[in-house]
Amino acid sequence: MAKKLPLTVFFLLILALAGFLSTATHAWTTENGRMDLSEWSFSDQGNVSLNGKWEFYWDKLLAPGSFGGHEPIGFYELPSYWINDPQLNLPSFGYGTYRLNVRTDGTNKLYGLFTPDIYTAYALWVNGDLIHANGSFADRTPGYLNPQTHSFISESPEIEIVLQVMNQEHVYGGVAQYIRMGTVDLIQKEHNQKAALDLVLITICLFAGMYYLFLYLFKRGNKEFIWFFMLCLTVATRNMLSNSTLAMSL
Repeated sequence: MAKKLPLTVFFLLILALAGFLSTATHAWTTENGRMDLSEWSFSDQGNVSLNGKWEFYWDKLLAPGSFGGHEPIGFYELPSYWINDPQLNLPSFGYGTYRLNVRTDGTNKLYGLFTPDIYTAYALWVNGDLIHANGSFADRTPGYLNPQTHSFISESPEIEIVLQVMNQEHVYGGVAQYIRMGTVDLIQKEHNQKAALDLVLITICLFAGMYYLFLYLFKRGNKEFIWFFMLCLTVATRNMLSNSTLAMSL
């Protein structure tokens, strides 16, 4: 029983840190391509995930200002892969455009956006300005495992977000993780906190793994030690390549 106590404590610590790494989401959702945040204060109440039903235009790459005369095939959930929606019945490979109109309280002028790992080529526009482009939209190979923060200025309380997505390589097409919006300082702070917690978790796993590796070297009859060392190494590697993807910053 005493030998299993350190393992129990370790796993409880891992679970606790994993809970901290998950980003709290608020009850706001998008409906029919619109999100009303006119009663939400980013400065006082924090960031918001732009989850819900965005306008979706399949087989069209529409830039801001070119939506006139085009009707969306519907309003579909983000985050999600389009292949997972039985109503769409779309192939993995293809392209489309998502659009969301956000109404704010108008008190902020400088905003921040967090974009997750998007495993396709994409271009992100806010109020007609290109914020970021990846893959064929930037004439380069798509860069994966690279969540980013972006900033933009909006003089109007109405904010239009356009996301063009083209999938030619990945088994799934679409955006599978949340996009976050808030003040530029809070978005960057949230991203930094996640990276710091990732680093703590990776460090704990590596030290624990080395500890059990040394125990195995001195007590070769106990194979549990080497299996636990491999588990710690696997968890550390996974956390370097997920969440804030610290490995891509090295």
